[in-house]
Amino acid sequence: MFSGDLLAILSKTLKFQIKNLNSQMFKRLFYTTTFLFIAFLFLVPLAKADYAGQQASFFIEPANDLTNRNQLNATLLSITPRLYFYVDIQWWTGLSYSDRDIVNRNLYYLSHRFEDEDYSVLTKTFGFEAKPGIDNDEHITVLIHSTAENISGYIRSVDLVEKTKDNTSNQREMVYLSGDAIVDAPASRVGYSLAHEFMHLITFSQKGVTANNDDDIWLNEGRAEYAATLLGYDSVYPGSNLEHRVNDFWRNPSVSLTDWGNDSYHYAAANLFTQYLVDYYGVRVLVDSLHSKLTGVASLNEALKQSGFSENFNQIFQDWTLAVLLNDCKVGPKYCYKNLALQSLRVYPYGYYLPDNGASNLSVSNNLSNWAGNWLKIVGGKDNLKFDFSFPANTKFSMPYVIMDQAGNKTVKFWNDSAGYNGTIIIPSFNQANAALFLLPTVTEEKSVTSYTFKWEASTITDGERQQVEKTAEQKMIIFLTSRINQLKAIVASLLAQLANLNKGQASPLTCGAFFSDLYFGLKDSGEVKCLQKFLINQGVEIYPEGLVTGNYLTATQEAVKRFQLKNNLPQTGYFGPLTRSLASKIAGF
Repeated sequence: MFSGDLLAILSKTLKFQIKNLNSQMFKRLFYTTTFLFIAFLFLVPLAKADYAGQQASFFIEPANDLTNRNQLNATLLSITPRLYFYVDIQWWTGLSYSDRDIVNRNLYYLSHRFEDEDYSVLTKTFGFEAKPGIDNDEHITVLIHSTAENISGYIRSVDLVEKTKDNTSNQREMVYLSGDAIVDAPASRVGYSLAHEFMHLITFSQKGVTANNDDDIWLNEGRAEYAATLLGYDSVYPGSNLEHRVNDFWRNPSVSLTDWGNDSYHYAAANLFTQYLVDYYGVRVLVDSLHSKLTGVASLNEALKQSGFSENFNQIFQDWTLAVLLNDCKVGPKYCYKNLALQSLRVYPYGYYLPDNGASNLSVSNNLSNWAGNWLKIVGGKDNLKFDFSFPANTKFSMPYVIMDQAGNKTVKFWNDSAGYNGTIIIPSFNQANAALFLLPTVTEEKSVTSYTFKWEASTITDGERQQVEKTAEQKMIIFLTSRINQLKAIVASLLAQLANLNKGQASPLTCGAFFSDLYFGLKDSGEVKCLQKFLINQGVEIYPEGLVTGNYLTATQEAVKRFQLKNNLPQTGYFGPLTRSLASKIAGF
């Protein structure tokens, strides 16, 4: 704000000028100006920085607070060029002096790591957060309080809207961190948490403002998870965020990647899929998908195409499920991780055993979710393995399967919905030459159905039975493919019929010559106007950028005629009269 001394000096100076000029008009001008100036000071908000020791009340997320509060009082403990560190007064006063020393040391590390390294790397890679932001202050507010178990940090999107729209908004670019983690966890772990949440602020700015959209949560979290690797926090694997995610993934790998559940298992799947994606397609795909106006799977497909890759999300997801099963580049060039820290990662399939004495049979139903990895393993039995399966009809799916021989060599094969929703796979010499069958059924639908039933039956058959089973399976395949061909033929026939009907309704080709009639605004369904519009198109996009041939002389055509007249030094009336007609006919060669 301007000081009172400055206002006093200004007032005295202007009064002196009034006295000397002795002008009643100037007096009126002075009082009007002074009134407007003072009003300006009150009406125009000026940026106001926070100060050390400042106390403020903040809304928080009750589910993320240790005692389910929705609001707390905090004090500003530390300020850096980009960060305000506020601490929950209740939490801070409850700490011992030694714990306060730990907090101060970790905040020192945290601020320097963020200011000197993390901020620069993340913003250069993905773009900036909102600057100066909704609070007109380029500082990011970090609020530290006691959080619920397993909550190391979070953000509230409501903070990024004005209080007038939601009175629970803190109207700041804010990050919330766990106080207990700052006391107990390594400083580097807390540094990653700050970077992770800051990545969300970048996403809100780049996706929410630039693309006017919110991204799918799983991809949003995948980028934020990858920040730990990008910034080097995972370079020492023991104790890293990456190690935590691998351990969580081993506990429960078969969660849907795209149907987000806010638990450690979904974070693990998002992290490990993103690690694989960047291994083979680069971080540029994450960046371009962030800046796309599309979201989720569609934005990744666009980014992959933009970078010149032929693979799409479906293919990459299928390859990833094989990579976390095999993690062996010798089996396939993309069935492994490049990241050295992940080269020992292998999922443990759900195992089924067939008795190896006498005939055996096993019937199972598995519930599958969209875009969730599923890994099954069948061993035991004797002679030949017959595997019958069925997916729900008209469901998109893929089912890679892997045959492993007694020497441990693996062969990858595939079955998907183009070959039928049910089928039979036969593995000869099972439990002899071939030791195991791995199956990876995956539903690749975009529907919001939460569960699909995958039914299968495994049994052993003799060599004599095998020939008949293979013949039956072949006949079943022929029937399905014939049905699919007939469906496609019917679709083609329908499209051809629609095209024929459209052609019947079309008028004979338009022929144009010299312009003999005046044309003007308001004419509709005119062949002469169509000829004029075709002529204007030939004059270039600077004359007729819309390029429409409708036969209707409306605003776009009128403005195009004006541009043509301007270019040729004719009166800019928008009326296609004798002068304009004559010139147009000459240019057209008539």
